[in-house]
Amino acid sequence: MPEREGAAELSAVTNELLAMEDEDLRVRAALADDGSLFAGYHPRMRAVHERNAARLSKILEAYGWPGRSRFGKEAADAAWIVLQHAIGNPGLQRRGLSLLHRAAAAGDASLAQAALLEDRIRSNEGRRQRFGTQFDWDMQGRLSPLPIEDEPGVDARRSAMGLPPLAQDIRAKREIAAQEGERPPQDWHARRREQEAWLTSAGWRSPRGIRRWVAYAWTSPNTLIGLFASAIALAFGARGSVSRGVLEIAGGKIGALLASPWLGCPFRAMTLGHVILATDCGCLDAAREHEHVHVRQYETWGPLFLPAYAASSLWQLLRGRRCYRDNWFERQAFDRS
Repeated sequence: MPEREGAAELSAVTNELLAMEDEDLRVRAALADDGSLFAGYHPRMRAVHERNAARLSKILEAYGWPGRSRFGKEAADAAWIVLQHAIGNPGLQRRGLSLLHRAAAAGDASLAQAALLEDRIRSNEGRRQRFGTQFDWDMQGRLSPLPIEDEPGVDARRSAMGLPPLAQDIRAKREIAAQEGERPPQDWHARRREQEAWLTSAGWRSPRGIRRWVAYAWTSPNTLIGLFASAIALAFGARGSVSRGVLEIAGGKIGALLASPWLGCPFRAMTLGHVILATDCGCLDAAREHEHVHVRQYETWGPLFLPAYAASSLWQLLRGRRCYRDNWFERQAFDRS
């Protein structure tokens, strides 16, 4: 690409990132003014977040992390705002965090922003945060940090990431909440149940109790096929582990055979119910978020998933399009990972 065209393209993406940030903050301010921002995830705010997340996903795929050196500090900050607010897209936030960490290590992104995103991901997953940056109302009606891993060492970790002491941040967060008119929920337990339900529906957490077993039962015909394939792969040296309630199998002689150039297998990973099979650990790491979207699709479609997937591919072929990349299930997985 000629240098002039490259500069024009980067400028267009820069302007797009700034426009996305502007819309996000403008809508947030309007909803905060009328108080509706604090009454759950407002549909208008959610629509902005989802639209921006879909576009950011394509930008990350094309350019990697939009760092300061190529896009300027304002656009880099805008990209982080969009990513931090993409709470309905776990795969995008996890992928973005990996890119952000690498950019921050190279001095091309903010360490503090990486800390904030890491804490948001950990908190949404139900894990303890590392830097104490994520807050919510506690049972006493105070805005407080969510649970923190190794709390005595939190200020040292915060300092290393360019963040102020936690006590100072607590005061600042509570002052901002008071200025914006945010108030604790009238029914703390009901709000917690609503949050848990949303986090599960968004894919941050696995269903609990009977819903989890229903999901396993509904996907079991496809999972059984995956378990049979797993047994063969393990017998030939593959390695297995469990992540988020899903069995992941990678490597071994069969994986090496499928990945060999002369065989020409176009796939490096696939999902069968609650089983993910990959040719090697590197491919598994690269495809994990994409394949976990397919796991959630199996939980929705159950034994109908494979016929529906085949029908979608056939429909795309009949329309003269790509049977894989234009498949509805694949488009959703690419958008959400």
